[in-house]
Amino acid sequence: MSSANQAAVFLRNLATGILAPVLTLGLLAHGASISTISLLLGAFSLTVILFEFPSGVFADVYGRKPAFLFSIAMQFLGYCVFLFSQSLIPLFIAMILNGLGRAFSSGSIDALAIDEAEKGGLDISAVTTRISILESTGLALGALIGGMVSGIGGRYEGNLLTNIAICMILFFLTLFYVREPLRARVPLKGHESQKTIMAQARSSLAYTWGKGPARPLFLLALLMGFSLLSIETYWQPGFAQAKPEQWMYGVLSFAGFACVMIGSKLAERLLTRYKNSGFSLLLAIKVLFGLGLVLLFTQMSQAGYILAFLVVYVFIGSGSVVENTLLNRAVPSSRRASVLSLFSFVVQIGGLLASAAGFIVSSLFGFRIMWLISGIITVVVVSAFALIDRVQNRNRADD
Repeated sequence: MSSANQAAVFLRNLATGILAPVLTLGLLAHGASISTISLLLGAFSLTVILFEFPSGVFADVYGRKPAFLFSIAMQFLGYCVFLFSQSLIPLFIAMILNGLGRAFSSGSIDALAIDEAEKGGLDISAVTTRISILESTGLALGALIGGMVSGIGGRYEGNLLTNIAICMILFFLTLFYVREPLRARVPLKGHESQKTIMAQARSSLAYTWGKGPARPLFLLALLMGFSLLSIETYWQPGFAQAKPEQWMYGVLSFAGFACVMIGSKLAERLLTRYKNSGFSLLLAIKVLFGLGLVLLFTQMSQAGYILAFLVVYVFIGSGSVVENTLLNRAVPSSRRASVLSLFSFVVQIGGLLASAAGFIVSSLFGFRIMWLISGIITVVVVSAFALIDRVQNRNRADD
């Protein structure tokens, strides 16, 4: 990966990390309530869902760089609206703008990095690990900074102003230093453009739901999206029940992302050692992840909660590297941004389902039940996948 691409990936996640330790608290401070938080995050997820796949097709046809620049601009506007919000409606607008930024980001800069790796003859697992580590480093450092600046202003203005500044730096860095193949930068016009976009969309959808590794990976992504949003939405209120000091939110978020890095490196080594068992490895990691969620649900003390939280994030990191490696190995470069966007689209569908479930569950039973539900569903579904995979392998051996 070029230094500019690495810096872009890092800064994009640095901004996310700065807001991560206080996102729920920030929404509450700017006009949300505990019951409307899931609706706001649902608005974010719905926006990503609506624009995820079209943004990937746009990046394949018109260029990864223009798509990424647009994503930065939308996030900049979203943070500005968030900063001045005092009621629910502006918060919805802020989340929608950030959802647009997320949608146009997911299939652009990462696709550039994978394309660059293929041209250089690098192993895909090494590049996906590098991306995961850059993302986790940005998120971890951002979380640490986010905890430090959270005391600036009475409503987390320090976090939002820092992110606005990062967006400005990232925009000009991308504009002047990030490079991409000429093919992705030349826009088509008129009917030729429409035909190309529709053909790209149809071929990517057909690939996703055809035979091969993509279909089970996408189904697992749906499940992961549900679980991830359950963690991201409620880990701060869950930690608050253990009565921690304010600075501990940033430290715990930092430690969580550091555990993602540890899981990423562990997954790279396992993939190198078990090159032909990637899918089985992924299923094992997902089962452990589900058990970690159940463990998190049971913990009420500070020490127990922190330990369970960190264990969950180790499996998040390792699972991400394995599934992204399997997906990128299978996807041709001409469809990469579209398929990666579809993958993120499915994750957001899972998040949207978790938002709706979270609104109901938190109102009736308490938000912690979401972790128990997510963990049990993950273990049951992944175990079913493992059983099906074992039967299919046995049938192939008999043939």
